[in-house]
Amino acid sequence: MSWKHTLCLAACVAFTFWSCAEDKSTPEPVLDTTTPDATPQDLAPPPPPPDVPTPVPDTAPVPEVPTSVPGELGSGQPVELLPPPPKPAPRARRRVNLDQLQASILKATGGITATHITGQAFFEFYAASLGRPDFETSVEEELSPGLLFDKLMGDAARAICPSLMTSEQAAAPEERVFIKHAALDDTVATAPDNIAKNMQMLVLRFHGRYLAPDSPELEPWMSLLDAVTTESEEADPITGWSAICTALLTHPDFVSY
Repeated sequence: MSWKHTLCLAACVAFTFWSCAEDKSTPEPVLDTTTPDATPQDLAPPPPPPDVPTPVPDTAPVPEVPTSVPGELGSGQPVELLPPPPKPAPRARRRVNLDQLQASILKATGGITATHITGQAFFEFYAASLGRPDFETSVEEELSPGLLFDKLMGDAARAICPSLMTSEQAAAPEERVFIKHAALDDTVATAPDNIAKNMQMLVLRFHGRYLAPDSPELEPWMSLLDAVTTESEEADPITGWSAICTALLTHPDFVSY
């Protein structure tokens, strides 16, 4: 063997021995080059989570929730499928018939009524026009209020009330039927209490309604009496009472129900 072969063989043995020594040394950690500033400590596994105490179940009693609503129908009870019928509408006002009207006038005025120029009773003369049945062409009396009835009722009241005031002036105080609790010359300004008491009596007599002497519903009647009395030429209370009489007779509470 030549000295060249000996030198090559020695070099190979030395290289092989060096390579085996490198494999047995501690390997260097491999860094993740994709994450900047990565260190070997970053690659260590995370520490385990701290121990969390197990929650203790609440042993307090749970309130019972009602399964039914107050007013709710129970099982087996009948149920109406249709809504309840609507309440009936209030009855429309109807006027009194002619017999009732004439009887009411006589009672309220103490026997004074209206008379037609023919001498016949006023409402008897216009009975057919106001709807009284003749039992040939009609059998039911027409009781709905109308313009003709209002006009004739006004005519009758304007004929009755002056006659009633004449009778009141001629009668003794205890025999009067319209001005019973006040003197003939009393006014709202001079005797308001007497006027209020007399007005209370008139509303009860003509309309069948009781009102206290201090009721605010008496104020319109008191105002009407005062206005007519003060605006009349002679400031005569009788003129005011005559206007009150006409208003009471033509009021809906007198001629209808």
